[in-house]
Amino acid sequence: MSRLVTAAAPFAVALHSGLAAAQHNLPPPVTPVAREIYDLHLLMLGICAVIFVGVFSVMFYSIYAHRKSVGHKAEQFHENTTVEIIWTIIPLFILIGMAWPATKGILALKDTSNPDLIPRSTWTNKEGGREPRPAGRREVGPQVAGQK
Repeated sequence: MSRLVTAAAPFAVALHSGLAAAQHNLPPPVTPVAREIYDLHLLMLGICAVIFVGVFSVMFYSIYAHRKSVGHKAEQFHENTTVEIIWTIIPLFILIGMAWPATKGILALKDTSNPDLIPRSTWTNKEGGREPRPAGRREVGPQVAGQK
């Protein structure tokens, strides 16, 4: 019985950590641009997770299937131009595939043709009331009339 508890303890801790991590996500998006950024975040996370699983799967398979005790002899891939080109081109395509939607999201942030909020600039007069800023005023922030 104690062996079962000892073996199950790491799994219980991992399950508890996973449930706690579910609370640490991004807040729900409100604006369309925020929704696009949230979706972009999930896309990049998914791509990284697929790359992680793929690379580690191939690595663990290679370590297990080609171990010395089975009788395999190590091969040399040094100065193999084809292999070097392939493992340079594949990450390049991955980066381009990740940069394309990220660039679209950044350009959407720069688009101010349909703003969600329109800021209104006001200033404080002598009586303490707030009025629209006169057209000739160029100071930044609230100013008291008569002060420079």
